[in-house]
Amino acid sequence: MTKIECWINPFNPYSLIAKSNLDKALAHLELSTIEVEWKWFTDPIEQSFNSEGDSTWSIQNYYATSFDQSDVWVSLLFEDFNRQLLGSDYSIDLEKIALPHALQYSQYLKLAETLGKASEFLEFLMLEFWQKNKELTESTVNAFFTEETIISESVLELVKDDFLLTEELGISEAPMIIVNEEIGLCGIQPIEHLVEVISMAQSDQ
Repeated sequence: MTKIECWINPFNPYSLIAKSNLDKALAHLELSTIEVEWKWFTDPIEQSFNSEGDSTWSIQNYYATSFDQSDVWVSLLFEDFNRQLLGSDYSIDLEKIALPHALQYSQYLKLAETLGKASEFLEFLMLEFWQKNKELTESTVNAFFTEETIISESVLELVKDDFLLTEELGISEAPMIIVNEEIGLCGIQPIEHLVEVISMAQSDQ
């Protein structure tokens, strides 16, 4: 079995593109021999949600400040993101993006994982946030789960394990893909390269 660990944050456009490319790459491979484990990476964007109650904070502000660039530059950056997302279910309307609330999304992802629905949960968040431009609140997120949302101690332990693993491996940004605990791929990877690397890992087993 080929194991793929993928650290992403669905509210980061780089992670959005990385997941889209990985999904397309997996469509070209023998899925029965591949196990994908999604791991939540908390980046500065998520940490800035509703920061200090600042109603003027936006993703535009974040990128303009982070790269010391103008709003025009940020608009061009997001146009490039949309070009890379062509043919996917996602698109980005920079003017309509509503900030998610500061929830413990990593815990929700682990809960979904215990139900065998981690990938579906990430797609739900991404489509609601980027495509439908909906405000993600606790009730919105809970609506994904058909039963009452209960974050158990065992789920919290899994979240803690992921955090410790991130530190142990020195992962400092997302997206990050690790294949068979040996091959690390940082950032957005072309679909063809992902197919090549994963195919090589499959043939080595």
